[in-house]
Amino acid sequence: ILAAPSSGSGLIKNFSRNIEAHVISPVQQELEDVISAADITEINNSSLIIRWTIKVFGGANRILLGGDANVDVWDRVWENYKDNADKLGWHILLAPHHCSIDALARLNQEGRYEYCENALKALGQVEGDGYIISSSTEVKQNEDTQPSWEARNQYLKMLKDGDEARFLNPDNYAYGPLLYSPHQDDKPEPVIFTLTKQGPVLDERAPATPHMPGKIERVETGNDEFGYKWNLKV
Repeated sequence: ILAAPSSGSGLIKNFSRNIEAHVISPVQQELEDVISAADITEINNSSLIIRWTIKVFGGANRILLGGDANVDVWDRVWENYKDNADKLGWHILLAPHHCSIDALARLNQEGRYEYCENALKALGQVEGDGYIISSSTEVKQNEDTQPSWEARNQYLKMLKDGDEARFLNPDNYAYGPLLYSPHQDDKPEPVIFTLTKQGPVLDERAPATPHMPGKIERVETGNDEFGYKWNLKV
């Protein structure tokens, strides 16, 4: 993996005129810290943070994937990008480290979590109404740190009007088998968006047939990016 520079420029790769990958992290120092660290959990700080931009008829759809990066990384990301905050903008955010509070806060000397303003700013550059996905077990109202109910509440503050319908957790997504349930059939119902000129649109949920995988149907739009005229789904 190529380490992005330590500045706010990152590493940008264009796969076509409509698809761009912007590597935001790790930086070289973080990779070196992981190699020298005695604690294997530090490997999370070498996670790939990448923002995808996919254009449909000129309209941008931005998706930020934060891997397992913790609060120290997001703190540094904001310091590097605070003068170019638009490069952190997203329509869809995959909550880092399975919605762990460790991506947003640090433990203080009293053993309590204190939120890092830089991390909240780095992750809070939502464009439009926004959607946040927690790829985790069900986020429950308890003291768990991963996934964390408190982290969920912080993410909701990033969304327009704190709309809970835009915080999506596949483990309790309607009509789908539980993502981590021992009773599921290994066919979790995916969260699917259609990428459009106006931005991502959440697809309607599948009919109430939990053991039937959702079907992805191509929608004719006239987009000829790959030689065929279909909208893109993720």
